[in-house]
Amino acid sequence: FQDKFTQFSQLYNEYGAWIVLAGGFTPIPYKLITIASGVVQMDLAAFVFFSVIGRASRFFLVAALLWKFGAPIRDFIEKYMG
Repeated sequence: FQDKFTQFSQLYNEYGAWIVLAGGFTPIPYKLITIASGVVQMDLAAFVFFSVIGRASRFFLVAALLWKFGAPIRDFIEKYMG
């Protein structure tokens, strides 16, 4: 498994910023992204920066949808976006 872990670490460090950004925006459990980033020792500054961007984007999207469409979109958000 050492070879596979090394390969995973290299790919994660290469695309880690995109993974963290996507993980913060999508309904993928963010805890998995956080743990994987720690295991491969991703740069902390990059992790924090892309985490803030990804998570803030998600929350602003939900807030914008609620502001624009009101109560009818709330059920959709709760059902499909967690």
